[in-house]
Amino acid sequence: MSRDTRPHSLSDVARAGFRDLTLARESLGSLADEVSLSADQLLDAFALAADPDSALARVRELATVHPECVANLHAVQWRRLALLCGSSPAFASFFVRHPGPLRNLLQGDGSLVGEQEARTALLEAVDADARDTLPIATLTGAAGAAAMRVRYRELLAEVMLYALSRGVFTHAELAFDDVARSLSFLADAALEAGLAVARGTVLAESAGVPVTREELALVRFSVITMGKCGALELNVVSDVDVMFLAEPADAEGDLDRAQRLGTRLATELMRAIHEPALEPPLWQVDPNLRPEGRNGALVRSLTSMMTYYERWAKTWEFQALLKARAAAGDLDLGAAFVAQTRPLVWASSGRDDFVGSVQRMRERVTEHLDSNDQEYELKLGPGGLRDIEFSVQLLQLVHGLYDESLHAAGTLPALSALVDGGYIARADGDRLATHYRRLRVLEHRLQLRDLRRTALMPRDGEQLRVLARSSRLAPNAEALVELWRK
Repeated sequence: MSRDTRPHSLSDVARAGFRDLTLARESLGSLADEVSLSADQLLDAFALAADPDSALARVRELATVHPECVANLHAVQWRRLALLCGSSPAFASFFVRHPGPLRNLLQGDGSLVGEQEARTALLEAVDADARDTLPIATLTGAAGAAAMRVRYRELLAEVMLYALSRGVFTHAELAFDDVARSLSFLADAALEAGLAVARGTVLAESAGVPVTREELALVRFSVITMGKCGALELNVVSDVDVMFLAEPADAEGDLDRAQRLGTRLATELMRAIHEPALEPPLWQVDPNLRPEGRNGALVRSLTSMMTYYERWAKTWEFQALLKARAAAGDLDLGAAFVAQTRPLVWASSGRDDFVGSVQRMRERVTEHLDSNDQEYELKLGPGGLRDIEFSVQLLQLVHGLYDESLHAAGTLPALSALVDGGYIARADGDRLATHYRRLRVLEHRLQLRDLRRTALMPRDGEQLRVLARSSRLAPNAEALVELWRK
């Protein structure tokens, strides 16, 4: 295609946020020669990117390796591509590896991924029937894990593109609640698909104890999520805290056999999600909040769980249960566990030294924090996310025994209930909620960049500039630091 392919001036390029102006001007012109937009239209698209230089370089790579992915995209689709690649080099690399779904992503309607949509998509990715009450994957072992991880990341890209777009057109904080909820549903779907892979893998094993489909159907297996996933407020990349329940479907069934099979399912499920492989792990499945922690059985029956919590559980373990939720597998079994432990959670404030125990747990969370990182920690630093979360949980547990309106799992719904109940002044509650959402948006954008777990603010001025552009919370690095330090 032959036409005027140069942006009008280097000043235009600078205003778009590029650093290397000459290279950007030449690259935009070269790209315009290859696609259906002018250089000025491309400049408008890349002006939305958090890091326009990086986004342009990544898109040029994509256009070189997979030209069909960018052919005949219209202006809105180019803006979506620049938004995603400019905030996440990791996603740009992902679509170089897996270009197939990129056009569908860019042509999407921009809506959030729903609970059932995510579950169906990930089960279908491993060739399991989403309509089945006991989905079993045909793709098993490493092949099933890889297929599930790729499809998960495709859906994750949809969620984060929604978040980035809302930041452009409204305010990023306003979208946070819906985005975190969608991320949690996506994690649920991964656990469900991982369980389907686990079932298929156990059936296909030639070694070990033989298992039939009929025997699988005789075991009730449930995955309980806790922490941020349990509260439907998950991060982009975060450990997912879980507990596993397994017991016979029939009251007269063999409990030991069900527990052994449940342990195999739990082990294979975790491998599908977090075992190192060519397609990287999604996140760590962490079962260490279970009774007795690392020393306890990986899988327990409902009766065994209740015995532990009624007799031996420590105060902090009830605080952890505050966010427990049935997420995958047998949801009725999981819901029974949550329902039966709830009264114990709300009665825990009557235990000896309750407040001191909660405060000591807060201190233990930060005792291994590097002193050089403390002031840059969004999560564990003073006035950070964990301080807000612990304060809200403490007030919930102290007053929740007598006030059921406080029985919320999420930090923001609980904070709203505390304000409505008069436990926190409305002005203070509004400030806390705003601060919490801003910190979580920053945390999401930091994790989005490399698709890895982090809560450390950058110390480099250029990285802060990119974060300001990605979050849309401030116009530049200096203003972002001022906003964060408030």
